[in-house]
Amino acid sequence: MTELVFIKNDRPVTDSITVAEEFGKEHKNVMRDINNQIEKLVEAGESTFVTLNFERISYKDGLNRDQSKFLMTEDAFALVTMSYVTVEAMKFKVKFISEFNRMKIDLIYSNSAFELPRTFSDSLRLLAAQIEETEVVKSENKRLTLQASTLELQVEKDKPKTIFADAVSTSNDSILVGQLATILKQNGVNIGQTRLFNILREEGYLCKSGERRNLPTQKAMELKLFEVKEFTVHGNSGIRVKNTPKVTGRGQIYFINKFLKHSA
Repeated sequence: MTELVFIKNDRPVTDSITVAEEFGKEHKNVMRDINNQIEKLVEAGESTFVTLNFERISYKDGLNRDQSKFLMTEDAFALVTMSYVTVEAMKFKVKFISEFNRMKIDLIYSNSAFELPRTFSDSLRLLAAQIEETEVVKSENKRLTLQASTLELQVEKDKPKTIFADAVSTSNDSILVGQLATILKQNGVNIGQTRLFNILREEGYLCKSGERRNLPTQKAMELKLFEVKEFTVHGNSGIRVKNTPKVTGRGQIYFINKFLKHSA
């Protein structure tokens, strides 16, 4: 089993391959993320940080080819994975930070310069230092765990909106205003077709009167929220052509976000 964190030159480090495997990413993508961060650091005049916290080394892959990977300190790891914000990513961060902290404690005891306390006061100072280090580790782990839990709750809360947006973005079908009202109701907005028509007219998305009543306004058409569909009506006076507004996929996402935001 690959260790998440290991000791190199008396410092806890991890490498880009381990990060890629744990976070479920392609190694080349993690290398790209690291190179992007290094470029930004250099542009910001932080070359010393790069030198101290990143090290590019060579290794042989399974086909005995020369490849490159990065060694990273805890600070470098935190910087590179800053944008990895999914729930699973937060859990992996907690694991890595825990390992970094454990390694730092192990170094205290394995350091050859470490001396046993010779007096009672020295023992008390050592004990206090150990307690403080342990409390820092516990506090950091607790903070990261709470952050991951909070993110997980937010993901669950937003899941209906996300599923809807994903479904609409892959569909080219437009729907009737009444169908939009049904979708809104399913997402927790208490609204019906008649009330929705009233709101769309009052807010300038549909025309209020005349032959174009309930048809999209110029503003709504420019925003590509609606399209107009023709249909025929067979009656005693013959066949008539009528128009009806239909909400585009873009319009569905627009109005869902609009109404959910107001109802939050």
